[in-house]
Amino acid sequence: MDKALRIELLRRWLLVVFPSYLRYLSMLDKNRVWLDRFPLDRRTLVQRVLDEETAYCQRLADELEALGEYPELASYPEDAGRLNYLEMAVALQKTVERLEINVRRLSADRAEAAQDQAMAELLEDGIALLQRHIEELKPFALQWSSNASAT
Repeated sequence: MDKALRIELLRRWLLVVFPSYLRYLSMLDKNRVWLDRFPLDRRTLVQRVLDEETAYCQRLADELEALGEYPELASYPEDAGRLNYLEMAVALQKTVERLEINVRRLSADRAEAAQDQAMAELLEDGIALLQRHIEELKPFALQWSSNASAT
């Protein structure tokens, strides 16, 4: 696989995986106080999902930097008001929807990535990670959504 295609794929994957609604919310509140609104047993799930996706994004960014490129990410607002219960429910649902879209977008690159074993493995790691996060977050999103509509 030539360098230009490798760089293009890495940039695309980074921009696909990075913009999670939960990550966006965590950046809105730098103290992560919003995380306290989740039940204690689910805080660790949400935090782990964020940490794992961040680690995968770092792998992609490291690959880009090794190729002499700069990983570009969208910028996010620096501050925001408190999030209410309904916003949290929407954030979870939108995150699941976005992860499902992201899996389809990453899967579309399988043919191109297959040209290079390391790139194919990196892509499959990302797809598997996002699919696992969908499976973990979906029941929580449904539960949170029903709780929010009951309030």
